[in-house]
Amino acid sequence: MVADNRFFDFFSENNVRYIRGRPRHPQNQGQVERVNQTIVRKIASAIENSNEKRWIDIHQKIVFKYNCCWHRAINKTPFNAFRLREGINNL
Repeated sequence: MVADNRFFDFFSENNVRYIRGRPRHPQNQGQVERVNQTIVRKIASAIENSNEKRWIDIHQKIVFKYNCCWHRAINKTPFNAFRLREGINNL
């Protein structure tokens, strides 16, 4: 139970809102599903435009690039929001 308290203490210290959703019900997880859709679309485009045929080989690069792009909703990059510094997008 101590680990659970630390988890929620971390959330409150960092102004993170914890939202519980129904398991195996992605319709309730709109923001997560939207990001997943974007990443899947970017992976499909990368596979179509390159010689790479396995999504797992390019997934990490795609996610890193996504996290280094400016997001209007948070007025910064996700990398900056999480790490408090800019990521170097040289991939």
